[in-house]
Amino acid sequence: LSFYLGGSYFCDDMITVDVALVVNGEPKRYSIEGIKSSNSKVLFLIDDLLASEQAEFFKDFKACSSAVIRVNESHCTSDMFKFNMSGSTNAVNFMLK
Repeated sequence: LSFYLGGSYFCDDMITVDVALVVNGEPKRYSIEGIKSSNSKVLFLIDDLLASEQAEFFKDFKACSSAVIRVNESHCTSDMFKFNMSGSTNAVNFMLK
């Protein structure tokens, strides 16, 4: 199970991404180093959400009500994405079946 962003254009090869997952009304903050795709249209954040080193992030990802992701570009403008995560636990559980 991977975590990535699409639908934008990414300039830097390696990009620091700030992720805030709102769990029980409190933001849980993470900083992730993303890698852009060869066509610069996808930013790969986490290859394997089920890996043991991602356990805390994955738990918060499944429990969050919303997510805010800021892509910190050095050559292009930084982008911010906001997601309503209602139903995300069910979606993740479905993908794991």
